[in-house]
Amino acid sequence: MAQVRVWDSTQSASYEEARATGKEFGKSEIIIQPAGSQGFLSPNLLGLQSFSLQSGLPLFTVGIVKFVDVQPTGQITWAVQGAAGFRYLIEKSDQNFSWLPFVVVTNLFGTVNFTDSAFSSQSAGFYRARILD
Repeated sequence: MAQVRVWDSTQSASYEEARATGKEFGKSEIIIQPAGSQGFLSPNLLGLQSFSLQSGLPLFTVGIVKFVDVQPTGQITWAVQGAAGFRYLIEKSDQNFSWLPFVVVTNLFGTVNFTDSAFSSQSAGFYRARILD
C-alpha cells in the first residue's frame, strides 16, 4: 500500500505541521501495488489519481493526555481523550523534546488508556497524542 502526501513546504516543514497549523496539504487515496524485487515501491505508482492541496481545513486533531494512576510496580496509566472512532499515535519525549513514537491506540469511545512501564520518577517524560489518518 502507498499514499502520497504533499504540503506547501514554504509554509510548513512537514505534512503533519501543515495539518496542525491549518496550512495547505493534500493526500492521495491509498493505492495497492506489489512491492518491487528489493521490497521498494515501483517508481511509477500505478493507480495514483490526481489530487490537489487543500486549505482552510480544521486543525490537526490532537488528543488530551491525562494522568490516571500509578501501580505499586511503578507502571503509570495515562488516558487519551479525543475523537471517538480514530487511532491516535502517542509520542513520548524527554526533557529535550525529541519526540519518538511510543504506541498507537484505538479510541473507540472518546477515552482510551495506555501504560508506560519504563517511566522513571527520576526524569521527566512528556507525552502527546495525534490522530492518525
